[in-house]
Amino acid sequence: MDMRKERAGIQRGVALSGQRAKDWLQIGGWQTTSKNPQVFADVFDASSFAYSRTWLGPGEYVRGPRTSVGSTDRVSALLLVEGSAQIGLDHLHSSFGVGDLALAGDASTVKISAQAPVALYEIVTDYARIGLARYQLPVTSGPHSTSPDYWPALTGVLNQVFGSSVAVDDFGISGIRTAVDSLLLASLRESSAMAEQKRAIPERQLLHRARRIIQDEAHSPALTVARLAEHVRISRAHLHRVFAADQSTPLAEIRAARVELARLHLSEELTATDADILDVARRSGFQTVAAMRRAIRRG
Repeated sequence: MDMRKERAGIQRGVALSGQRAKDWLQIGGWQTTSKNPQVFADVFDASSFAYSRTWLGPGEYVRGPRTSVGSTDRVSALLLVEGSAQIGLDHLHSSFGVGDLALAGDASTVKISAQAPVALYEIVTDYARIGLARYQLPVTSGPHSTSPDYWPALTGVLNQVFGSSVAVDDFGISGIRTAVDSLLLASLRESSAMAEQKRAIPERQLLHRARRIIQDEAHSPALTVARLAEHVRISRAHLHRVFAADQSTPLAEIRAARVELARLHLSEELTATDADILDVARRSGFQTVAAMRRAIRRG
């Protein structure tokens, strides 16, 4: 097998082990510490962009910075589909699980460490072409957790490429590239949305806790916004941000809870005296009857 010649274009059904696997990996810029590496791979290399799917045996695989061909803005997207590993992107190290996407620019060092066989897809494309900058995704970043609704569609298209006889210079190859780039971007956008959703969960929990405290403590005039922040164990500024995300304010919700209490108590005092009304105000968290009446008028 002339690996240099095949590496410049298409390779299907690569199955290598030992030194031959090391040599093949080295052509792609990878070094391994494994004594007897095993590689099964399919490669579609069109120079300006490339796709591969690779099964690697246990071991450590490192790829240093590489020279771009015709572009200084290439990005390599690594998608793990089987097994688990640790991935290093320059000085960032993290676990790498099924459905995770890692982005690596050509200037970055990538290290994959696996104690059991893993399978991953690599998409080499142009960072600007697929519009990653619009979503503030660094050229080297991740791993990004992707939805199981997206990455199977992406790998499905790539499997069609690897399983067909399509060549890098065929008419319509640009359409395949557009489809792959679009699915890659969709996967990363979905990943960003999932990350935002995860970050929002603690905020929703804080909001729920604050509202529960308001319901429990609204009857006490001692409940202020500052005291509420102390109960929730966050700053007043953070408390305001939590409520603002739900189009509200802590003060407005404290007042609303007190008005609800006041109306309930007043409905029970049909022949109330001034003393009774003052008692209602205080049991509803208001310092004075006038403050209670103003709040009720504001609704």
